[in-house]
Amino acid sequence: MQLSRFEVITKSLLLVLLTLSALVLSACGSSGLKEDVKKITRSKADISFVNTTYEVVAFYAKHDDPLDSKDQEYVFNSQNRRFSQVDIGDMATYEYTFQPQKKQLHLGVQDSNSQTRQGVGHVDLDYKVKQSKPVWAVAWLQGEAYKITAFAKRVDNQDAVYRVRIFSHHNLPVYLNGADTVSFNLEQGKVSAMVSVNNCATGLKVGEHSLDLCQASLGKSYLMVVNNTGLLSLQPEA
Repeated sequence: MQLSRFEVITKSLLLVLLTLSALVLSACGSSGLKEDVKKITRSKADISFVNTTYEVVAFYAKHDDPLDSKDQEYVFNSQNRRFSQVDIGDMATYEYTFQPQKKQLHLGVQDSNSQTRQGVGHVDLDYKVKQSKPVWAVAWLQGEAYKITAFAKRVDNQDAVYRVRIFSHHNLPVYLNGADTVSFNLEQGKVSAMVSVNNCATGLKVGEHSLDLCQASLGKSYLMVVNNTGLLSLQPEA
């Protein structure tokens, strides 16, 4: 990821200020203040990788180095591998512990067999004290090319309906709850807004395919990943 000179200087100054703040508090000799610094400067975020390619894949994550414009090239180094084999349609969650200056991550997906097919992405985590917002990182196909797209998880439960967001490999129409006309359109490589489905068997049609939600729990929130052949993965947002 190419950064401007201004962005590099800004990120470097942030790192220096954080370091100086820690040193000043240390000089004060207050154990309570030291503990507060540790709490403020460290957080955790769950990154849930979802494989919706047609192969078993490995997932990678590496924090962005603001002083190295080419550091994304190193994301597939073995020390950045978080999962070696994630099956088709499955999810694996990595807990990332970080400080504010390391909230930007390079992400990678690679086929586990030949290790020749790769895709890269990026996520800027929403830093919060102790626990940051969890994110999805969906591996998908744009034609034959590997892609990986990250976005925040969202829980929006509602009684008596199935709550779903839909991420799609293709541009596709969606028909909700028996509608004869298109309710909305999915855009390739993007996630939809959360919608309510009334009937798990007949309430959701994407493109030419009715999608089965009956394995889901009524009232809960889910992420669905689809393509023009149907449902590829169904995962709880919680």
